[in-house]
Amino acid sequence: MEKAKPIIVLVDPDPKGYASGVYGQVMVLEPEAAAPKPLSDSDPVFEGSRITASENSFAQVELLDGSILKIDEMTQVDVMKASVDPVALDRAVDLSMLYGTLRVAVPQGFSEKSVFKVSTPAAVVGVRGTDFAVEYESENEAAVDVFEGEVGVGSDGAVQP
Repeated sequence: MEKAKPIIVLVDPDPKGYASGVYGQVMVLEPEAAAPKPLSDSDPVFEGSRITASENSFAQVELLDGSILKIDEMTQVDVMKASVDPVALDRAVDLSMLYGTLRVAVPQGFSEKSVFKVSTPAAVVGVRGTDFAVEYESENEAAVDVFEGEVGVGSDGAVQP
């Protein structure tokens, strides 16, 4: 019987953003960590991190592209991808929200190739430059509030505005 080869997963060691305005019990499960730990102001946030805000808790995360994530109480968000190329003005941000409410302010000025999306089990929201909130609490419903700009919403993939 042949011995199984180990699977190697490469995790980007560079932070993709930093936490601020953390209040209450907000936990982060970092890639390759065995257990979540409390998130504090100025803590780095990495691709693959899961951020969970408990009741009466919230946090803000500023990504390196200048986007601001406001994670409300009773919300869980996975930072699937968060890359930025300031020279090419290109970014690729992919967030997965498992439940709760997330408000996002996304700066303009990036290339047409840039992607910024928030996925829930019920919808995918694709953005260019805008300020919006996504709320997901049930299997078949997601609500999107747009405060400034435009977003595209779809069920199978982001619809470009």
